[in-house]
Amino acid sequence: MRLRAIRAIPHFCGTQPVECRDAVMAVLADIDAAPGSPGQKILRRRAAIEAFGAVIEALGARQTSYAADVALLAGFLGDGSRDIRVAAARALRDLCATTAKTALEQRKSSEQVAQVRHAIDEALDVIAQCGP
Repeated sequence: MRLRAIRAIPHFCGTQPVECRDAVMAVLADIDAAPGSPGQKILRRRAAIEAFGAVIEALGARQTSYAADVALLAGFLGDGSRDIRVAAARALRDLCATTAKTALEQRKSSEQVAQVRHAIDEALDVIAQCGP
């Protein structure tokens, strides 16, 4: 039920983008405190990070490049789950914030999983085109 609710958040972004961003941030902040197995928490975290992409689109990438957003998403680059690391790299790509470049490059140098390295490379390529 919670996973479905998280995935539904982006459907409200068109009319309430700021509230949508706040809802995704609240979900991310509360996942560890919420009941559920570690596997369920990974799925919820991944869904919330992916929902962030819709928030970015609704607000416009430049308006959501808050330092706190970049820091939060960059923190997930070190997660134990490769799926979370991929989702974080893609969300940082969509954020199009040049401030994410350092975190992505640092993670790339130590990343062992090809799928994650590919997502990081893609994010770096997109961010390079985003401008200052």
